[in-house]
Amino acid sequence: MTISASDNDDSTSENGQVEYNLVSGNVGGRFELDKNTGELLVSQGAVFDFQTQNLYIMQVREIFRLTFLIKELLTIHVCIQPWLKVYFHPT
Repeated sequence: MTISASDNDDSTSENGQVEYNLVSGNVGGRFELDKNTGELLVSQGAVFDFQTQNLYIMQVREIFRLTFLIKELLTIHVCIQPWLKVYFHPT
């Protein structure tokens, strides 16, 4: 899953560049968010047990690099299914 943000500035200009950060809900560090691309990945070696926890609700902060303005606080729901596949459900 990739998170993206934009505004009226050219995305190739310094003012149009966005940094992404996981600010809450990353229990056990099981997920990684590429701060430059917004790609959400499962951390290497992460172990999931859907019987213990099958839903992860995380918040992502999008910050425009030049102005440090917070664009949005986004909530993501990640559901773990019994066959151990990870499904991303943005809200």
